[in-house]
Amino acid sequence: MVIFEEENTNIKVDLVPVTYAEKENQYITEIQAGAGPDLIHLHGFSIRSFIEKGFLYDITPFIQQESKTAWGGEFIDAWFPQTIDLLKSEDRYYALPSDFMAMVLFYNKNLYNEAGLDPEHPPETWMSL
Repeated sequence: MVIFEEENTNIKVDLVPVTYAEKENQYITEIQAGAGPDLIHLHGFSIRSFIEKGFLYDITPFIQQESKTAWGGEFIDAWFPQTIDLLKSEDRYYALPSDFMAMVLFYNKNLYNEAGLDPEHPPETWMSL
C-alpha cells in the first residue's frame, strides 16, 4: 500500500479490515446507503449476487484497454476461464480473481488399509466443518 501511494501521490488508500463473517453484509449495507468502498475483496460465491444487484462496476473497458501480455496472449488469459466466468455477466467483467483455490482430497492408501478401509473406494463426498 505504501508503494502504491508513493507512486500515486494523488490517491490516499484507507484500508478498513473487515472479517469474512461480516464482509458481505457490511458491503451491502454501505453500498445501499451510498457509502460503499471503492475497492472490495469478495468471496467467489458472493460475486454473482453483487453483480445482479448492480453493486459492481463494469470493468470491461479497462480490461479491453490492456495491451497484449508478454507471452502474446490477451490480458484476461492469465486466469483460468472457469474462474473468469464467475466474475462476468453477459460478456461484461465485474471483477478480477485474486486468491481462488481448488479444494482437493489427498489420502494415504497405506493408512486406509491399516484402518480396514478399501483405498480404491475413497469418500465420494466430504463435509466441511
